[in-house]
Amino acid sequence: MYRISASLSVWIIFLISPIIAVLYAFRYPKAYWVKNVIWMMVAFHGMTMPIIREGLDANRYKEALHKMAKEDLSFEGIVNALYNDETRYVDVMQPMVTYLVSIFTANETFLFLVFGLIFGYFYSRNLWFLIQQSLKRKLDFYAWVLLIIFALIVAFWQINAFRFWTAAHIFFLGTIQIFYYKRQKGWLFILLSLLTHYAFIIPVVLLVFHFFYRIPYQILFFIFLATFSISEVDFGALNERLKSYTPSFLEHRVDAYVSEEYAEKRASKSETRSWHAKFYGKALKWSIFVLIAFLYVKRKPVFGPYLFFGRLFSFTLLLYSFANIASMVPSGARYMTVTNLFAMGLLFLVYISVGKSLKMNRVLLILTPFLLFYGLVSLRSGADYMGIDLILSNPLIASVLKSDIALIEFVK
Repeated sequence: MYRISASLSVWIIFLISPIIAVLYAFRYPKAYWVKNVIWMMVAFHGMTMPIIREGLDANRYKEALHKMAKEDLSFEGIVNALYNDETRYVDVMQPMVTYLVSIFTANETFLFLVFGLIFGYFYSRNLWFLIQQSLKRKLDFYAWVLLIIFALIVAFWQINAFRFWTAAHIFFLGTIQIFYYKRQKGWLFILLSLLTHYAFIIPVVLLVFHFFYRIPYQILFFIFLATFSISEVDFGALNERLKSYTPSFLEHRVDAYVSEEYAEKRASKSETRSWHAKFYGKALKWSIFVLIAFLYVKRKPVFGPYLFFGRLFSFTLLLYSFANIASMVPSGARYMTVTNLFAMGLLFLVYISVGKSLKMNRVLLILTPFLLFYGLVSLRSGADYMGIDLILSNPLIASVLKSDIALIEFVK
């Protein structure tokens, strides 16, 4: 009797229900095709993502698509618009992708499908890199917790803010290519992250600095601790200092991100949030802090035989030192999220390699409730951007019928 292989079965299931296909794929976590199932699921999310809330980046992307389709821009016109004071396009990928889609359609469903394909590629490859390192090991409960938290830190529903979070995964993949595989093409990914979002200029500079100059762990850890304790900053003075070093086409971005008015707006918004929305980020922050400190104490048996872990650890500390300062500025907290992505990837790799011999599982026993709290609240937040079609529909139906109902309507 003919039996359908798992690799074929998963795509048949995908056409019926992408979310079930992903769950089915987890039965074969080490199969090569798992990364592609995750990739296509993210693309399907982009296709079905409801854009119903005001003020989201997704609304601006949609409006940009409609404008480009209506004005019938030429390729030369969109190139000239880049890094222009009038258009304020300071990134390359998003306007170029929007322009290419506008040639064929003004339907935002296809734009976010393409966004999902781009984001999903890097998202799935980063997850697959971590899974690959565990091919000869059985993942226990704590390993799964660390892997899932990694997947949620910059989750697939973040294509709502496509530019920065796509750049984050591109930057992570490029760094892995350079540090782990020692492939020069990793620098192309680093450059691409900068073209995807201009704000990655500082992480890129830090990476280049770290590549050519190694700072001892002791100094980096001291700087990490010092910056971790800082809590106040003069926003007005910082605004003027940043503007003095900023090109004219970026001034409006810097002013928007560090102005006192923006800080007050974010503070007012924070006051209206529920307790779990206020504290879930702190649960992750302090959990990672404890684990990073644990790795520093145990650095000799870890970084001696595993040079890659040492390089990734030192670069993560360098990123944290910058992110701790940047997080004092409105919108600077997103750098902390990028750094958390690196830290969680490192923690997963260390745990599956030497974690048990270090008794790291004892530390995770205490911290897992806080990590799970972060994960649950992250999923709750993601429900704002995931559509009910992601759960109930499939690519065939969604291509002709889209509901635009967010999952949050069923969670409230």
